[in-house]
Amino acid sequence: IHTHSTALLTLDAGANIQSCTHDYTYLNMYTNMGCDNSHVEGPIKKSGLSNTDFAFPIGANSKLRPVILKNATGDFTAEFKNNDPYLDIGSSLGAGIHHISHIEYWNITGTGTAYVELSFYDPNSGGITDMNALRVAHYSGSEWIDLNTGTYKGTPGSNGSVTSAATSQFGSFSLASSSNYPNNPLPAELNGFKATVTGTTVVLDWVAGIENQTAGYFVEKSAEGVWFEPLPFFTPANKEWPHSYQLMDKEPFSGSNFYRLKIMGTDGSVRYSKPEKAYLSAFSPFMVYPNPAREKIFIKFSDSSSKSTFAIVHINGSVVRLINSGNLTTINVDISNLSPGLYYIKKIRGQSILVVPFIKYNQ
Repeated sequence: IHTHSTALLTLDAGANIQSCTHDYTYLNMYTNMGCDNSHVEGPIKKSGLSNTDFAFPIGANSKLRPVILKNATGDFTAEFKNNDPYLDIGSSLGAGIHHISHIEYWNITGTGTAYVELSFYDPNSGGITDMNALRVAHYSGSEWIDLNTGTYKGTPGSNGSVTSAATSQFGSFSLASSSNYPNNPLPAELNGFKATVTGTTVVLDWVAGIENQTAGYFVEKSAEGVWFEPLPFFTPANKEWPHSYQLMDKEPFSGSNFYRLKIMGTDGSVRYSKPEKAYLSAFSPFMVYPNPAREKIFIKFSDSSSKSTFAIVHINGSVVRLINSGNLTTINVDISNLSPGLYYIKKIRGQSILVVPFIKYNQ
């Protein structure tokens, strides 16, 4: 069943859903919480709970990912999100929470009280490695806080759940860990993607955990933080423990450079890191205008840069045109036949290392 906020499935106090047999072997006490072939993708509301347990049969992308409210009293709506809560909600972590999942979270709204029981099912949950460090994290509005986890069911690497203490505060909830990597939950997501300027080079570093659901990585680059183009592709190392990656951009733009990591899942999903900015203040020996441009650009050189050869290079590294400046200090270049995207002008004779970007558009 596919639902949304304007087409909400609501179960009254005496209503339930007769569902299929699920394969969460450690949660067999919940007989009607759905299965991969029969669940709700979107929000579902349960009204009139009175000191009872209710398993919300929710999931996404044909995978069951239920949440259970235990000893619940009140009216509640729950929805599973197969997204990165760091990007969707917030990245600040409170005391007792080292990290949260990068691939999933639950939204639970309503008034009342309940114990919140979050399910896990590996590898879809990213890898639960230590039940004692597993936590229920709740977003307080400013940070992810430890909801005083009380009980556990299941076993690492398989399936089960973790249950919070009683709460009357609802909103977004995520699986979390109280200790450092490689402890759970370990989606094959990045830890500490950063861009560091070293001389005239930008060094990009990140760390990934278990990569059994990762098809690969692209570092993407932008001059203005809006139009990103990919740099070389990285095949995952498929290590069982966190693995470090590094890419060196030896041709950064003069001025601002924005980088983000594109994480490609084996199921076709795509997730992005937050952009990182690197700034190089070195003087560029030439300028390009207008920028963005549709049909023509002008390249203005200083006297010391004239009588040189320049290249127009696509962000993927392919040279699309060579330009000989001759004795001129300003030349115009027809770019009407170039495909839209990010390009840069690079001096290939002389001492210049930095490059100047420009954007080609068709509209």
